[in-house]
Amino acid sequence: MLLCLLVGETIVNAQSIGETFIVGKLKYKISSLSPTKEVKIIGKGTGEPSGDFAVPATVDNNGQTYSVTAIEYFKYAKSLVKISIPASIKSIKRGSFEGCEALTTITVDSGNTEYASEDGMLFSKDKKTLLKYPEGKNASTFNIPNHVETIGYKAFISNQHITSINIPNSVKTIGEEAFRYCKELVSVNMSNSVTTIGESAFSLCYKLAAMDLPDSLKVIEKGAFDRCTSLKSIDIPDHLTTIKEYAFASCSFSSINLPNTVKKIGGAAFTKNALTSITIPDSVETIEGATFSECEKLTTVKIGKSVKKISELAFKDCYAITSLTIGNSVGSIESQAFQACYNLTTLKTPNSVQTIKNHAFSY
Repeated sequence: MLLCLLVGETIVNAQSIGETFIVGKLKYKISSLSPTKEVKIIGKGTGEPSGDFAVPATVDNNGQTYSVTAIEYFKYAKSLVKISIPASIKSIKRGSFEGCEALTTITVDSGNTEYASEDGMLFSKDKKTLLKYPEGKNASTFNIPNHVETIGYKAFISNQHITSINIPNSVKTIGEEAFRYCKELVSVNMSNSVTTIGESAFSLCYKLAAMDLPDSLKVIEKGAFDRCTSLKSIDIPDHLTTIKEYAFASCSFSSINLPNTVKKIGGAAFTKNALTSITIPDSVETIEGATFSECEKLTTVKIGKSVKKISELAFKDCYAITSLTIGNSVGSIESQAFQACYNLTTLKTPNSVQTIKNHAFSY
């Protein structure tokens, strides 16, 4: 009889890796059973965390005690104001606090070996990476601390209060979507130490009016300034080599000076822009698809002597083009490259052009 009871108890208490359970306002998943019992937070439980909320260091379920070691959820907890992170947490998934629009303060237990906090912000333990600036912080101007080397993924995303950011010489990397949809951001003072601006880092910053890019920058990543609709002035550094897809899509500058170091301009990099003229430098070999499409104010285009191909849709719907100079290395003009360029009435193609695809110049 005793043996049967013990066996029965073992079966009742048996749990496996991957099993989930709810305690209070959090949902957990078992991530380890040996040598220690560990769980991670994966979602909300009986209600959404709100107000001043403390992440537990341990949680009990079905007669077992688990250490809480990872956070994968607090995203869009809209009523969360303050959150305290215990020493037990070893991992916080990227973007875990995105959409927490009321969050003003993140604190981390001083005994935590992976993370730290300062002035309500979340950092890596050495404080070299700023991981999260809470979306509810209401300062209009912010100076990145001098110990920061990396502004992390989505660190400032959707902050609706910041108008000005000062980035010190210590910072080398601005992560993906770091300032995405900071819709009140007007100015960024960026030091010359920055070597990387990640994908969509400043996209949807509708009020950003001007940007001086640092001389240390060689690549502008995909969508870095996409839909910065007030961006009227941009200073391109002399050593830039690559402008990736949608980098400056839907911006408002009328002119841009591309240095001779630029070798690649990605597809749709300047689509729907306010450019009135563009000179493609001799260093560029291919104009990618839709690069300047729908630039409705573009009147003058000069294509450098190293460009070999003008890709499909490259200048489609650039209605105002009246002057087009094509370099003498162009061998192919692809389909719809200049479609609907109604005001281009005279065209002289160099002898190098071997192929003009269907509808390349159709109305």
